[in-house]
Amino acid sequence: MKITRTIGIALSTLLFASGPALAATAYGTSIIGWRTADAVAARRVPGHILATRLESDGGRPVYDVKIHTSASGLEDVKVDAHSATVLGVHQVTEPGLVGEVEAP
Repeated sequence: MKITRTIGIALSTLLFASGPALAATAYGTSIIGWRTADAVAARRVPGHILATRLESDGGRPVYDVKIHTSASGLEDVKVDAHSATVLGVHQVTEPGLVGEVEAP
C-alpha cells in the first residue's frame, strides 16, 4: 500500500510538471510568457492591464488579457500563446465581479 501511494504521488508530480512541455511539443513550439502576452496586448489596446490568464480555446493555448481603457472601459484581448499575435479584441459590456478576474 505504501509503495503504491509513493508511486502514485511520484507519477502525479511527474505528469503535473511535464504538462507544459507536453503541450509545447504537441504544437511544435513553446508557449510565450504572460509578460510577452501583456506587451503584445498593450501595443494593440493602450490602457491599464488588469489581468492575464492562460486558457484553452479549442485545444489552442490563448492568453486572455483584460485591459481597462479610459475611452471604452474594459477590453478583452486574446493573444495566441505560440505566435504572440492578437487573435481578437472586444469590449466587455458585462464584466461581472472584480473577483472573477485573476491577477497575472
